Amino acid sequence: TCALPIWVNTDVITAVTVSGGQSDPDHPTRVSFSIEGTTYNVGNVFYPSGDSQLAWVKWRTPLEPKNMTIQVTVSGPGNTSKSTIHVKIIDLDKNRSEEHTSE
Repeated sequence: TCALPIWVNTDVITAVTVSGGQSDPDHPTRVSFSIEGTTYNVGNVFYPSGDSQLAWVKWRTPLEPKNMTIQVTVSGPGNTSKSTIHVKIIDLDKNRSEEHTSE
């Protein structure tokens, strides 16, 4: 799979679509994003039967370039088509200076 490029030291929103079954206050869905050792929980994701809902989390990328994997789990009704998200953290300033020196 292809890694999504994201800049270093940047606030990012990562979202997934949750669907399947029905999620309501009596049967709530929770989505957990595991990013670099921290778990971000998004609770009370509600949607009617046959529909879907976005669940998202805001996080800050590391200061250094690296490849990362974000694990997504769904508790309760529903599921998501993306349980693993690959991202590539890049240093945009470094990439620009390398482009100029190679010309």
